[in-house]
Amino acid sequence: MTGLKTSGNGASAEGVSEALEMLRSGQHRYIRLDWNIGSDEFFRLASACADAGAEVKQDTGAFVIVTEEA
Repeated sequence: MTGLKTSGNGASAEGVSEALEMLRSGQHRYIRLDWNIGSDEFFRLASACADAGAEVKQDTGAFVIVTEEA
């Protein structure tokens, strides 16, 4: 996927803990994962996203968590 339209209510996370906190807060439609994510972290986030009704998508050069409200 290229060029997700992430204008609006988005944020960038620099680590898994920050991304999970943002996801749980429900305040962001898009959370850009701005670090070199490892496989264990990716699957941990993917599981949390599934529980929260969100998806992890690949954008140009990074992964983005997209909530169902997006």
